[in-house]
Amino acid sequence: MTDETNTDDSQEESQAQNVYTVELTGRELEDLREMCLIAGDMGGQEQRADELRSRLNHERVKNIPVIAFCGLPGAGKTAITDFAANAIDGAMSISMGDAIRDNAPERIAAESESLGEFAARTREDDPRTIPEWVVDIASNNHGANAFVIDGVRSVTDFRVLDDYFNDFDLINVKADFYTRLDRVQDRGREREAKFDAHDLVNRDEHELDALGLRGVLEWSDDQFLPDDINMGQAGLQNFVFTNEGVDGENLERQVFDFVASLSKFESYVDLGDNLDRAAQQ
Repeated sequence: MTDETNTDDSQEESQAQNVYTVELTGRELEDLREMCLIAGDMGGQEQRADELRSRLNHERVKNIPVIAFCGLPGAGKTAITDFAANAIDGAMSISMGDAIRDNAPERIAAESESLGEFAARTREDDPRTIPEWVVDIASNNHGANAFVIDGVRSVTDFRVLDDYFNDFDLINVKADFYTRLDRVQDRGREREAKFDAHDLVNRDEHELDALGLRGVLEWSDDQFLPDDINMGQAGLQNFVFTNEGVDGENLERQVFDFVASLSKFESYVDLGDNLDRAAQQ
């Protein structure tokens, strides 16, 4: 009888501890920080609270649905990313280019050529750094309903994002070569107004081979697949979106229809309401 009682008491105590742990990890982060500060040691506890906040932020965003876009220059990734974010209530758009700018030294952040060199050095030093910056941006915006990411350029980018987010899809944006050339010439960026076909071929080769986009687009099952990548198709993309020469309004409607077709966003997409809101922006 005594042994059974002790066993029951032990089980109840264990259950109580488990309940307390669940309640603690479910508290608002600011409450958690304040509780740590009140605990007594103002120095170490504050640092510990900040660490706990960061960990909880990261855990919170893991289950938020995510789509990311990849593709060659001029395919229309940035416009499509913006339209997709507008289609989803509460979505946040994250550009890998903006993540690079945010982390670049101030003296080069505004210069595109120097920024490209900084990004290249960063990728060479550690290919995981830039996609991890994107994860950090997401973790600091854990109130979002979804994330829409522009600019996946390598298998490492894909792996970092796919490993971190539990509901991650990659979309390859495709367009005809000369359609892309027209868009690059028209978008008004420095040194692109006089772009010709040879320049775009060189830019494509840089994206495909130097940055690693070819590995994303052409990855196939006869190559070695890491355990955390289980693809049944050529390329790491889950979907292909073809963007051929339509005007902005029609493209926006196509993107909204595409996003609405993804089951993970069905509760966040109201096509009529979101189209009206986008038109007012």
